[in-house]
Amino acid sequence: EPDSSLGIVGGCRACTEVVVMILLSRAKKLPPFWILLTFSGVLIAMEVILSRFLSINAPSVKIGFAFVPCALCAVLFGLAPTVILEILADLLGATLFPSGSFFPGFTLTAALRGATYGLLLGKKQTPARILIAVAINQLALGLCMNTLWISILYGSSFGALLVTRMVQSLVL
Repeated sequence: EPDSSLGIVGGCRACTEVVVMILLSRAKKLPPFWILLTFSGVLIAMEVILSRFLSINAPSVKIGFAFVPCALCAVLFGLAPTVILEILADLLGATLFPSGSFFPGFTLTAALRGATYGLLLGKKQTPARILIAVAINQLALGLCMNTLWISILYGSSFGALLVTRMVQSLVL
């Protein structure tokens, strides 16, 4: 029974634990496609909730744990499902819970984030591969690409936004 003082986080965690327990108990009876499909649905829901509701959002900075479902999908299923999961989670989150104008550049970044985790964490997880995946996602995708998309979307100076967003990358 979830602790009622935790609110949505406790309820979310309890629901996720129940779904995972059911899936694991029946995993031997299901074809691999259905396991992939079911887990992907749960991971997409987790990513949308973590990204849209349980993260710190400011106009040019976003801090949260939405990377966890992506990394978990990469470890469990590999490259292609992770890229698809990221695209679907981004499109679903932007459609159901918009936090501004839809911009396809962020979907491209989400796909590249999935590809990064899928390539580096899909087959083998070592500390070096994990660090490289995090560095690519934080620096190349989060810092550079998302800053470019924000500067295009809002007509802001790329350099000024880059300085502001460096703090986010250093904290994470």
